[in-house]
Amino acid sequence: MLLKRLRRKLFFHIFILCALFLAGAYLYGRYIEPKLLITKETTLSLPAPAKSLAGLKIGVFSDTHLGFYYTPEQLEKAVTQINDQEYDVLIFLGDLIDNYQNYIKENPEGEAHRAAIVAALGKTKAKYGKFAVFGNHDLGAMGQWDYPKIMTEAGFTVLQNSHKTITVNGHQVNMIGLDDCMLGYPDPEPAFAGLAAGSLQILIAHEPDMIDEIQPNLPVHLFIAGHSHGGQVRLPFCQQLITPPYAKHYIRGWYHKDEPNDANTPVFVTTGIGSTHVPIRFFNVPEIVTIYLK
Repeated sequence: MLLKRLRRKLFFHIFILCALFLAGAYLYGRYIEPKLLITKETTLSLPAPAKSLAGLKIGVFSDTHLGFYYTPEQLEKAVTQINDQEYDVLIFLGDLIDNYQNYIKENPEGEAHRAAIVAALGKTKAKYGKFAVFGNHDLGAMGQWDYPKIMTEAGFTVLQNSHKTITVNGHQVNMIGLDDCMLGYPDPEPAFAGLAAGSLQILIAHEPDMIDEIQPNLPVHLFIAGHSHGGQVRLPFCQQLITPPYAKHYIRGWYHKDEPNDANTPVFVTTGIGSTHVPIRFFNVPEIVTIYLK
C-alpha cells in the first residue's frame, strides 16, 4: 500500500515537472526567442584570382514576414543592428511581408505600414550596394507589384533573373539573382548572360535547393539563400521538425554542392529573422549574418 502511494506521488511529480517544462518551453519559443536577434559572423576563403577582395564584408538578412507577429518597430531595431556592422554589400533574400493582401492592401493602416517599412529599409547602408530577390510570399497575395516598389524605394536593387556588376578594389563582383521558384520563373540563362570571365560570381535566391538546378558550366563562387527558417523549431534529437518545399537538402549554415569536375560551390543558408504558420522559434534564434571574404 505504501509502495503504491509512493509510486503515485512519483508519477504525479513527474507529470507536474513535464507540464512545467512544456509550458516554459512554449512561453520561451512563443514570446522570448522570436524577439531575440543576433549577428552571426562567418568567413569564406576566396579562390586565388579573387584574393584582392579579401576583407569584403557581406551582410545577409531574410524572411522578416512582417505582419505575422513581426512589426515595423522590430524591423527598425534590425536596421540599427545592420548599420552597426558597416557592410560593404547588403543582401535581402525575400519574404519581406507575410501576406501583402492583409497587411497592406485591405488593412486600414496599410499605407502607414508600407511607409514605415520603406523608411526603415531606406536607412540601411552598404558601401557598394544593396540587393534583393523575390521570396514566395513576395509573389503571393498580390505582392509581386508592391515588393519591388518597396525595395527600390528603399534603395535596393531587385535582381529577378538578372545581375549587377560592382567593382571592389579594381576587381569585378557579379551579384546574380534568381526569381522565386515556388511562384515565380527562375531562369539562369538571362541571369548569367554577358558576365565577364574571371569575376567573382555571387548567386542569391530565396530557396536554397535551387542551387541543384544550376548547371556546372555556370560558375558560382558563393550561393546564398534563406526560406528554410532553419526549420524554425529545432530539438536536440531532431534538428528540424519541418522545412518548406525547396529547403530539404540545404537548411542551415554552410554546405558545399559537389560538381562533376571536382569543384564545389559554397552554399550558405540563413535561418532568417521572422516566422510563419506558427509564431514560434525554438533553439533557432533570429539572425543577421556577416560573411567575411578572405
